[in-house]
Amino acid sequence: MPRGDDCMRTTTRIASPVLVLVAMAGCKSDYQTATVHPTIAVLSKSIDFGAAVAGTEVFTQDLEIQNVGKATLNVDLDAPDDAAFTFAGAPHLELAIDESTTVTLSFAPTDLEDYASTLVIHSPDDPDHKEVDVPLTGTGRVPYAPDIDLSTTELDWPGSYASGSYDDLFLPLKISNVGDADLDLYSVLQDGAGVFAMDSDPSWVVLPPGGSKIVGVTYAPSPLLPDGASGTLTIPSNDPDEPEVQVALTGGAGGTGEYPTAVISHCNDDPNHPGHMHLDLIGSTELVLDGVDSVDPLGQGLTYAWSVGYRPYGTDTTRTVDPSDQVAGTLLVDTAGHWEIGLQVTDALGIPSPMAKCVIDAVPVDTIHVELSWGGQLNDLDLHLSDGSALYDVPGDVSWCNPSPDWGVAGEPSDDGHLVLDATAGGGPEEVGVTVPADGTYPVRVHYFNDAGNEGSTTATVSVFLNDGSRDPTTPVWTGSQVLERNQVWEVGQVNWPDATFGTSGQVWDEEDLRECLE
Repeated sequence: MPRGDDCMRTTTRIASPVLVLVAMAGCKSDYQTATVHPTIAVLSKSIDFGAAVAGTEVFTQDLEIQNVGKATLNVDLDAPDDAAFTFAGAPHLELAIDESTTVTLSFAPTDLEDYASTLVIHSPDDPDHKEVDVPLTGTGRVPYAPDIDLSTTELDWPGSYASGSYDDLFLPLKISNVGDADLDLYSVLQDGAGVFAMDSDPSWVVLPPGGSKIVGVTYAPSPLLPDGASGTLTIPSNDPDEPEVQVALTGGAGGTGEYPTAVISHCNDDPNHPGHMHLDLIGSTELVLDGVDSVDPLGQGLTYAWSVGYRPYGTDTTRTVDPSDQVAGTLLVDTAGHWEIGLQVTDALGIPSPMAKCVIDAVPVDTIHVELSWGGQLNDLDLHLSDGSALYDVPGDVSWCNPSPDWGVAGEPSDDGHLVLDATAGGGPEEVGVTVPADGTYPVRVHYFNDAGNEGSTTATVSVFLNDGSRDPTTPVWTGSQVLERNQVWEVGQVNWPDATFGTSGQVWDEEDLRECLE
């Protein structure tokens, strides 16, 4: 047998192509024939379009497809099986070697729901990737909706207390509104260990579109918890897609022990709003708060600390639970809106619980409910609600000297205006209302009656609540303020019923002589 080189030289001397193949078949070649084929490359494994306004917005994203092989690539695109997802251009593509192309995909939701589909890319020329699937997702949302976004869903302090390896006990949490309507944050709750704390509570904060708030979360490691600790922050909001988001808190190894737990009794009487207590507001109420159901894992006794974290605008800012350091106490509730009560307990070893919260929804029983508050300790301002009559007219103008006139149907109290709460000093509140208002207009006025000799000017604030069944009865339809001098009258505006609207006036005039009801 000739050597390889001789074999090659021999075969190349044969003239016939057929004989060449035969001759070469009889020799062992030192060369391998390379397999040449196209190879598809899709740069996105999946595409999430986010939330688009149903029936209005169309979001687009580009998908790049490449031929990274060594031959021409033919590609066929299958239309997604959900019509909300489409692509532009022809369904067949031909890509030369090293050529790439961009396919523009569109998402146009029609309903308020989550969408999911798949773009299927066929490449019959590629033996290794004959079919590539690209998942497509998106959400149809209401127009002008808030959208909460967190910088992280996990805050972790690694290491151990004994090693002293904590370089930074303060970690930031950024809460952002990436939607196009105001984001209302509700009562933020914490569970687990009480050694985690927020430097500022974001509860009841309103973030405008594009707005954000940074909350510093701290971890205070304790030798009483050598294995660390864990907990959770729950952040509720008016985001329609994510009404609650959570942040996991982990210190050290996460801990294995039981922690004391604060419990505010009877704070889940509203099945539609866990952690809320409904209160029908009629003037003022001495509300009893009880922490007797709090849990002490040691069974050696707890200490208690009550607080008022949030109160309606215009409420006395010094108002608190009395006493604030016992298992039970009372709170004077006299204004409509949300009150947030906190309770923290500490066990005999000094380990605290997270702050338990109870949101008291103080709902006016009157359909029309108006509140007045003001600055100062001794001055006296008066709230007036009229059936259209002039200031101090009887029976048309409800005030301190005409508290319960007979309006509308004689002898029927439900359509009468009435003075709900009167305050002669101390900043209010004063309250007036109508339970079942007749159709018409109801002017609202404020009279600076007495400055106690030295109070001077003061700022009056009025809130108007209209409970027509179409809105949150704890949220005023209007709130406004006006600086007044003694004897001045502020024509605040008028309630329009049954439209359930409030039209503002803002007129201010001096009234030095008229200071009592005109029979």
